[in-house]
Amino acid sequence: MAIVILLIGLTLGSLVGRFMRRAILALEVKKYFKFQIELIASRITAAIVYIISVLVALINLGLATPVLYAIIIILLALTAGAIFLVLKDFIPNVIAGAALQRRELHKGSVIKFGNVSGKVEEFTITETRIRSGNDLIHVPNSLLWKSVLYVKNKKRRK
Repeated sequence: MAIVILLIGLTLGSLVGRFMRRAILALEVKKYFKFQIELIASRITAAIVYIISVLVALINLGLATPVLYAIIIILLALTAGAIFLVLKDFIPNVIAGAALQRRELHKGSVIKFGNVSGKVEEFTITETRIRSGNDLIHVPNSLLWKSVLYVKNKKRRK
């Protein structure tokens, strides 16, 4: 039975890792990191599934000990902490991006916040690029969401 658990764990770990990689590529998160975030996240996710499947197989064989439990819990906590540190700025920007879309912020809008004003050149889920004169300003969406934001949209034709 333990061998079946390990085989299922290996298969599931591989599938979950591939899903994580595809999800990160689909969300276009890669461009915000200088390293291959999709590769790292997919391997960490697969490793977590592998560790859990090994633990379940050892429990099935009656070989799991409290020391092994402690090691696994520490590894999972460290992994969760690393993932949190990577995503702590990304998640607020995604939430703010969704909220800003409801304010009808889109490409072509003329906006002003703080001492910055200009035309929105690109609006993504994590950042907004504003053309102010000859300058292109990259602003995280969470900063726009926290600021008083004036938006002047072009009238849309129906």
